[in-house]
Amino acid sequence: MPIKGNGRILEMSQISVLIIDEDNLSRKGLRKMLNDLNWFTEIAEIGTYEHTEENYDIVIVCNDFKSAELIKEIRANDAHQKIIVLLLHLEELAIAKLIEEEVNGIVLKTSPFEELIKCIQLVAEGRDFFSQEVSTMFYHLWTNKKSLKELTAVNFSKRETEVLVAICNQKTNDEIAEELFLSPSSVKKYRCSLLEKTKSKTSVGLVLYAVKNGIYKV
Repeated sequence: MPIKGNGRILEMSQISVLIIDEDNLSRKGLRKMLNDLNWFTEIAEIGTYEHTEENYDIVIVCNDFKSAELIKEIRANDAHQKIIVLLLHLEELAIAKLIEEEVNGIVLKTSPFEELIKCIQLVAEGRDFFSQEVSTMFYHLWTNKKSLKELTAVNFSKRETEVLVAICNQKTNDEIAEELFLSPSSVKKYRCSLLEKTKSKTSVGLVLYAVKNGIYKV
């Protein structure tokens, strides 16, 4: 059955869809809802993405925490794949990452089902669609000039920065303690905090992070 959009009758009968969602019940529920419309040539669903030779017009990704990574993986195999993301949580960082990956559509899971259908229509036509709340947040990010780098930046205290620079200068814990008038145990705590904040595993990782983010210049 065709549906109306902007005064036009749009045929949906030639669209194939792949749903990627680790939640089995959610994935099968969405597939059934789309199947009940009898508008699509094919609706497939998988829990985790695996590259196949089969092509789909639209891929719907339902994973708040891994959506951006999944888009990268999918686009590595098909740079022009049209992708829609269903989000449960509306967060600046998630939106910024998805926009940077040039996702074609974002719909909140709390939105009416009709909104997802509208998104599928427009994306199939080569246009983009974002839920109103997503568009508002994107506008907020743009007007405030918040980049992905700014959103992912780690905030260090003055003392943490001093310890990080000292680590980059290949100072030992005892040398750092003496230089900054700290106890060796305090230096260890700062080092552990730095490793946790930067998600590094070793001092080498800390140095790479500091150089990459302009905290330390070689």
